[in-house]
Amino acid sequence: MFYTLDDRGKRPAPGRQVDLRLPSDVGSATLKDAVQTMLSQPEGVVHYQYEGSDRTALFTRSALTGWTYVLGKAHPAR
Repeated sequence: MFYTLDDRGKRPAPGRQVDLRLPSDVGSATLKDAVQTMLSQPEGVVHYQYEGSDRTALFTRSALTGWTYVLGKAHPAR
């Protein structure tokens, strides 16, 4: 999975008239913590649960846009 977060934690949708919800408001408490970490650090790795699966994500913040770019993987249930 790949997504971006703006400096408020929203998922930007350039060119669209859609107000996307904050990822931290639609998931688990662990996702909320992961989003807070992504907004407070320039880069790193976070682990969280979403839609019944454990996930790991690498993130980095762009100096140009201020957006955080997130590349993640869902781990299959055991």
